[in-house]
Amino acid sequence: MSAPARNLLRDAWGQVGRVTIVPQGDSAQAPWPAAVVIATGVAVGAGAWLCGRVVGALGVAPALWSLVAVVAAIVLGAAVVERGLHAASERWLGARWATLVVGGSVLGRVVALWSLAPKYWLGALVLAVAAGRWAAVGLQRLGDVSAPGRGRTFVVGAYGWLELAVASVVLAALFVLVAGAVGFAIALAAILVAVGMGLGVQILDRELAGDSLAAIAAAIELVVLVGLAAAEPATVSPFVR
Repeated sequence: MSAPARNLLRDAWGQVGRVTIVPQGDSAQAPWPAAVVIATGVAVGAGAWLCGRVVGALGVAPALWSLVAVVAAIVLGAAVVERGLHAASERWLGARWATLVVGGSVLGRVVALWSLAPKYWLGALVLAVAAGRWAAVGLQRLGDVSAPGRGRTFVVGAYGWLELAVASVVLAALFVLVAGAVGFAIALAAILVAVGMGLGVQILDRELAGDSLAAIAAAIELVVLVGLAAAEPATVSPFVR
C-alpha cells in the first residue's frame, strides 16, 4: 500500500477513535470528518444491537437484551454523548442535576425500546445513534463551534456542504427503509429539535461547545426512538419471552 493511502486510512481511523471505543491515536485531520462520525454512528448502533441479540439468543426476555443493547451503545461510543451531556448539564443546571439528567436520558432510551416492536430494534438503534451524530456535526456548519477540548469529542474540522448533503441523503434513506413514509416525519422532528436546541445554546452560550453538541445528540437519539415507538409500538410485553 502506498504511503498516501496508508496516511489516509490512518487519519480516518484516528477520527473513528475520537468518537468510539477504538483507541485514540495521533493523526492529522481525517478526510471527510463529518461523514466518518456519522458512519461510526451506524456502526455503533449495529454493534449495540448485535450485543443485545447475542444475549437474547440465550433465551432471556427482550427487556433484558434491549438494556444490554443500550449499554453496549454507550460503551462502543466511548460514552461521548453521556459524558458530554453530563458536562453540559453541570454547566447549565449545576452538579446536583447532571447525573440525574444523564440517568434519565439512558432510561428514556431503554423505555423507548421497550415500547417499540422488537423487529425494529436494529433499525432504531442504528438510526438513533447515527441521527444524534448527524445533528452534532450538522450544527457545526451553522453555529460558532468552540475549539475541541482534550479527549473524545464530536467537534470536527472543516468540511463542506456537499459532504454533509451526501451523509444526510444516506441517513434519510435509512429513515425511509426503517419506518417508511413516517420516517420523513421523524427526521423532520429531529431536524426541528436539533436546530431549535442549537439556536438556543448559541444564544445562551454564544458558542456550540463539544459538550453542548453531545447534549443535543442525546436529545435527538431520544426523539428518534420515541418517534419510532409511536409509529411501530410493541404489541406484547418486553418482559415476556
